[in-house]
Amino acid sequence: MIFLLAVFSCNNSEYEIKTVDFANTINQTIQENDTNQDIEVVIGAMISPKETFSNYKELFEYITSKLDKKLTIVQRKSYSESNELLTTNQVKVGFICSGAYLKIRDKCDLLVVPVFNKLPYYQAYIIVNKSSSIKNIYDLKGKSFAFTDPLSNTGKFYPEKRINELFNTDSHNFFSKTTYSNSHDASIQLVEKGLVDGASIDGLIYEYMLKKTPEKVQNI
Repeated sequence: MIFLLAVFSCNNSEYEIKTVDFANTINQTIQENDTNQDIEVVIGAMISPKETFSNYKELFEYITSKLDKKLTIVQRKSYSESNELLTTNQVKVGFICSGAYLKIRDKCDLLVVPVFNKLPYYQAYIIVNKSSSIKNIYDLKGKSFAFTDPLSNTGKFYPEKRINELFNTDSHNFFSKTTYSNSHDASIQLVEKGLVDGASIDGLIYEYMLKKTPEKVQNI
């Protein structure tokens, strides 16, 4: 099993597709004589804790088998808390949102980004309930809206930027009420259950749920 990843330089918009072969990593690890050292990995709260563990479990088990190291999942409620663990060297590795990375790019090295459908980027989805009369972003004016996290690219930065571009205002003045859900799947649930009128989420999370648990997005 091999993972296909895109490696980025912070000073270069170009990228190269690189194959990461864990067999090579094993050789280097043995030479460094630190095979007994466990690795703590923080995972940003892009999805809820239960879903995070379920989705990353097989990946971590695979890496553990190749590196002969135990990987321990560390989770925090917010992106900023995950960032703090990285910048204070409390953990060595992090799987974090691109928006969260922008805040710490001068303090941490960017190793890899995932490639999905052969593309090294993703999209924001602005969602509403199917039963709603809302048909476009203009109809969201004066409605309630769920953001994911203050540092979320798709769950905060993008919708905020779009509102400013279209209406020359911010979310505080555009929506009647806003809330932070702390994860993209939680935002989907809020819209699904009609607790908020709309939300902005990571499109990859929606597509994954549509494939694996379609009943959870059937009203979106």
